[in-house]
Amino acid sequence: MLGDVVLLMVLVFVGLWFWQLRQMAEASERHAKRACNSQNLQLLAVALQRARPAFGGNSGLSWCGSYLFEFSTDGVNRLQATMTLHGQTLLGIDWPVFPEPEWQHAPESKRRSCCG
Repeated sequence: MLGDVVLLMVLVFVGLWFWQLRQMAEASERHAKRACNSQNLQLLAVALQRARPAFGGNSGLSWCGSYLFEFSTDGVNRLQATMTLHGQTLLGIDWPVFPEPEWQHAPESKRRSCCG
């Protein structure tokens, strides 16, 4: 009888942590979309890189996760950035160096050079 109660508590505990991990995955998708929209980029994919249990946040126990997301500046290339979340809170995004989308369509200079 006591073993059944302990097993039930463990299953509820694991289920709650899985639910928190799913909430964090949905938050990472929202953060990636918002970050790409603010930079005029096309979001291609979001994937969990690693997650570990962490203390803090609203519930005391939560997840700290690193997500890899792919984006494109012109619809052809694929670049990767990494974002870190604690629960559903975005801690930061590590962007690679990439050309700004507006720069690719900048007009060329009409000025002549002195070298010919």
